[in-house]
Amino acid sequence: MRRLALLLIIAVLVFSYQAAPSDAGSSVLIQVEPLRMCGAPARPQNDKETNCLRGNVRTVRTEIVTLSKQGNSYVDGYTTQIRTDAYDKRGHRTEQIVQGFNYNNRIHTDSRVVWRFDSEGRASGWEDYADDRPKPPAVSSFSYDGKGNRVKETVTLEDGTVRAVSAFGYDERGRRTEERYENTEGSGGRRVVNTYDGEGNLIGVVSYNDEGALTGKSLYSYDKRGNRVGVENHRADAQGNLLLKQKISHEYDGRGFVVERRYYKADGSLTQRVIYGYDDKANITSLVGYNGDGGFASGSTFEYEYDPQGNWLKCVHLNRKSEAGESEPHFVERRTVIYF
Repeated sequence: MRRLALLLIIAVLVFSYQAAPSDAGSSVLIQVEPLRMCGAPARPQNDKETNCLRGNVRTVRTEIVTLSKQGNSYVDGYTTQIRTDAYDKRGHRTEQIVQGFNYNNRIHTDSRVVWRFDSEGRASGWEDYADDRPKPPAVSSFSYDGKGNRVKETVTLEDGTVRAVSAFGYDERGRRTEERYENTEGSGGRRVVNTYDGEGNLIGVVSYNDEGALTGKSLYSYDKRGNRVGVENHRADAQGNLLLKQKISHEYDGRGFVVERRYYKADGSLTQRVIYGYDDKANITSLVGYNGDGGFASGSTFEYEYDPQGNWLKCVHLNRKSEAGESEPHFVERRTVIYF
């Protein structure tokens, strides 16, 4: 149970600020951006940049270890997870292996995903070797049009059954304007329609269900630098009327990093405020959350040690239960980074 509790805490830490509660008590999940643990680059071009890595990285092995207090210091507890990510020279992630430990402290492979790429560096599909199976129970394949746009993704199960088909449409500028997630049983599928402004910024996302009924809409606004400063999330009621559920505002520093997010209900009342801090290498060093009334909700800090390339090799996660309280180490991530 201790291992399960820790994994849940880790999940909350990583994902707690991805979606704020709506006035109905549930999370708005339409086009909510995931939390990246760094501010730069603001628009990553490959998996390596998305994962905040610098230099010509080949593999990253990350070990998550609990910390236990002994007297006035903290010592290593037990390892909860080991993750190994491999990259090619173009910065594409080609493999990820996630290993955990059972109650007998024996290591086992939870998942292994292999991504394939063609000679032009385009993703051609992936293979999911769940639970370390010798053959992948699911395989995905991608296809492209003459302009290099990905137009279709097909997921096929081990027995040859087509599990899912996704189709994508584009405008003349290569911007994805439509996404269709087809039902393999032939009864239609979900659809998403994207719209853009003259600068190429995504300004609207409209979603429809399997029957073609409107389910939701998100609107986005930007500042002169192209930073997304506002989000409005709407959901459709049973009659198809769009109802505003949530607003989100973003503030940025001079480097273009998000330093504050505010979440509002449809009536304009503040529900949550999150403050971000960064170090000189653009990695997040603090996350502080406040309730709508201004009261302290949660706080996390992150202490790093770096290699000469600027990639962190050690990150200590600390939590505090009150605004004036001291931050207490909770777990540590240790990484081994190998370069080409």
